[in-house]
Amino acid sequence: MNIVPRSVKASYILQGIDSSIIKCSRGLLPPEEYQGKQLNYLVKEWCILAQSSKSGWICITNNMRIKFSEEPLMNKLCPGTNKLRIISSSRDLMRLELIKEPCWEKPPEGFYFCKKHFNTYYGQYIRYVFGTAEPNKNNPFFRLPALLYTVYYGGETLKIGTTILIKGFRRFMEQPHLLTSFLYIGNNIEVVRKLEVGLSKNTPLSQSPKTKVRLRELKDSIRKDPRELRKKFLCRVISYLGMAKDKPELTEVKGILTEISAKGFYINNILTYNDEKLLGSFMPGSVDEANMLLKNADCIIESLSRGFLVMNCGDKIISVPYEILRDRLIKIEDLR
Repeated sequence: MNIVPRSVKASYILQGIDSSIIKCSRGLLPPEEYQGKQLNYLVKEWCILAQSSKSGWICITNNMRIKFSEEPLMNKLCPGTNKLRIISSSRDLMRLELIKEPCWEKPPEGFYFCKKHFNTYYGQYIRYVFGTAEPNKNNPFFRLPALLYTVYYGGETLKIGTTILIKGFRRFMEQPHLLTSFLYIGNNIEVVRKLEVGLSKNTPLSQSPKTKVRLRELKDSIRKDPRELRKKFLCRVISYLGMAKDKPELTEVKGILTEISAKGFYINNILTYNDEKLLGSFMPGSVDEANMLLKNADCIIESLSRGFLVMNCGDKIISVPYEILRDRLIKIEDLR
């Protein structure tokens, strides 16, 4: 039996807000004060939507048993397309229709999409985000508001990224994360993507930090003092944005810093009941490492925690980054 994870669905409840005044040093100048506001969300329900070679769409979630084959993780498949239709649009409200059409084809070497879906509207949008396509103003994906976000792993690394507004929090569930923050909302992905690229060129903010670095920093930081993590996250963001505030091509940065000074820095902390399981778990950073750990493994799915599929596989806990699994052909013996 083959399965292909395609997307994540989740619902959250706001458990509380931790607010504190944070002082960030400025070299020889007096420290500057900011208000850090950490919003603590608990994942209430979650599901990895996957295609099955036997039964069409399936929902993979906690307490399910999955038995992997001898070499479970195979090649990536084409993600297919998402057909987006903007039914109506006003100043504050958009009505949308989104239809998923996945694909079982293997893309040509070095490509993300198969030939059929390479130049669909969805294909154009994804390739633009990857930096390999031009914007298309007739494409409905380029007409949606978009978000600039940053991800913190607890150490020195900060990631910068973009996502369209309709994805929102789900983007964090798809990747390893400790703390996150939305920095800016733009009218469309083109505006936000230019800001992302400019910041990555002019500051230590990275569009694609190395997987092993992210995993190591995250694992080392899960039990650190939350107040200290908030401070490091906020002060690094302030420091890095400050490096770019006078760049003429990055006029939005001054506005972001002004907003943080006036209203505070909002941090998202997305919790699950099983976050502690990550501490003693094996975290594969590549397909080869995942295959060594999952070979013939018989596992109970525990949670989707901080971007990892956490599984109890008898003598060990294995936490696989969802980004390794997404759109990948996975061979299994059983799932129930």
